[in-house]
Amino acid sequence: MKRLDGDYYRYYRRLQVEIVTSMTDALLGIFATLTYMYSHLVNGALANSEFFAAVFKCPSGSPMSHTKRCSIW
Repeated sequence: MKRLDGDYYRYYRRLQVEIVTSMTDALLGIFATLTYMYSHLVNGALANSEFFAAVFKCPSGSPMSHTKRCSIW
């Protein structure tokens, strides 16, 4: 059996760090995407509410108080 030298362990450690870093980056990317999507869902619904604009005194035409609102009912 061949004796493993220090280079093997250094390479192994580097590989593990790269895997963990890649996974962390991927998870952070997914989290950022979900946060972005969720904030648009919430803000979109509230921006169409006259009551929300009145309570928080949002000026007409601002991102949270559209001049043209959607109405389902």
